[in-house]
Amino acid sequence: CNSKGIMIFVIIFAVLWNAISLPVLFAVPSALRTQQYGILIALLFPLVGCCLAAWAWRLVHRYRRFGRSALRLNSIPFQPGGFIDTTLRLPPQVYDAERLELTLNCMRRKTTGSGDDRRTNVSPLWQRRFQLGRGDLLAAGAEGLLIKLLLPDDARETTTQGGGDGVFWQLNASAKLPGVDYSAQFE
Repeated sequence: CNSKGIMIFVIIFAVLWNAISLPVLFAVPSALRTQQYGILIALLFPLVGCCLAAWAWRLVHRYRRFGRSALRLNSIPFQPGGFIDTTLRLPPQVYDAERLELTLNCMRRKTTGSGDDRRTNVSPLWQRRFQLGRGDLLAAGAEGLLIKLLLPDDARETTTQGGGDGVFWQLNASAKLPGVDYSAQFE
């Protein structure tokens, strides 16, 4: 789960965005005095900067509260029609949730073009949602939450590693909690 890397990226992006868009706020009063109302459109940039700052704050708060989660694969490789046997190590606060929502996704990543024309498209091939109730969470052992998920017979095998093109599997975990909600993603 690379929540720290995403958090750092969003913080840097928000700081840069706000540093670039901040001068707009100083230009608005003088432009309005000369009746140049088109400058009001430029206020969208600081508004987006505020949203980015709020997102960064939320990610920092989530990371400080929950830290990193870990997913251990108990059996490899996975076969279509077989089981994914994993152990999910959750922060202690998550065990107090009413339920934990899990989403298992089979995704295809395809990159086209090159240079400035390079585009990466990620599309879902298969998805299954699971919910674990409070009783399931309380029954978790010291090693973490044991999860055994059945793959469909027509499931696709992983054909990519390290973010390249191909098919990959992803597990998302989330829980509603007081304050900041828990959320983690594993590939």
